[in-house]
Amino acid sequence: MEKILSQDEILRVKSSLVSKSSISSLVSFSDNDLDNAGIICNDIYTIGDSFITNTPSISLFTLIDSTIFNMGLFDTKEYKTSRYVSRMLENIRLNTSNKSDYMSTQFTAINSELGWIRIPDGINIPSNIKTESIAHLSHELTHIMKEFNPKEFLYINTLQDMLPLLVELIIALENDDLKTKLNIINRMQQDFYATVLRSKEILNKIVNVKDELYRMYMKEALLINYQYYNSLYYALAVLDIYINDPFMVINEINKVLQGEATTIELIDNLFENEHDKEKHYINGITEYNSYILKG
Repeated sequence: MEKILSQDEILRVKSSLVSKSSISSLVSFSDNDLDNAGIICNDIYTIGDSFITNTPSISLFTLIDSTIFNMGLFDTKEYKTSRYVSRMLENIRLNTSNKSDYMSTQFTAINSELGWIRIPDGINIPSNIKTESIAHLSHELTHIMKEFNPKEFLYINTLQDMLPLLVELIIALENDDLKTKLNIINRMQQDFYATVLRSKEILNKIVNVKDELYRMYMKEALLINYQYYNSLYYALAVLDIYINDPFMVINEINKVLQGEATTIELIDNLFENEHDKEKHYINGITEYNSYILKG
């Protein structure tokens, strides 16, 4: 049988299934979530192209130092979040490897006194670190900070990547270096395009797969992708609000990063209804293209 999923994809799917296996109260996709995912897939060519530039590599020390500084963007009082990030990075194992060119975090799901949370085992960092990796590490740290909240963990199926993607978008928007800004966006776009094409490939081939275990892996891979689309939909919608009222959005982000709220509460606080979400998403695409891609 032709193996449709790569070994890396299978390992990612297995990790996801293990994290979810003991938790019966995880939130599942709603009809609106599926609609959002479909809109994003159909809008694959709406998001404009940036261009690749040759940026110099940076050291791991520079990456960590700059990431702490950038995460300070979301501090409104005494740099509470960036100090927290600094302490976290002292305790989390950073694994550098030349086997991959993207970052990822290894988690273990545990049932704490407060409920199920995900504990980071380590962050995998490519050996060749670029200046745009500052945004990528911020993405991973956002995952870690928010998923210590048991209520946040319940939305792993539907909104896991919303806040990390929003953080990347804001860091790109606020970055003064045009090359770094465009490289952050270029990598996000490459990931987005590749994920959409991969989803279509899996959908086309899953109907012919007889092995039930392998079909389950493929379905989980699709669910992970659709969670990403739904998250990107909301990240772009919130980006539109951020451009008009950054303080309000930063305040809501801080609540989530500091365990005082969840992503779904952030969404409910920022949008009045589904029509309002769709309006801000459409505006967010325009803002993204005009403010970020055109510098």
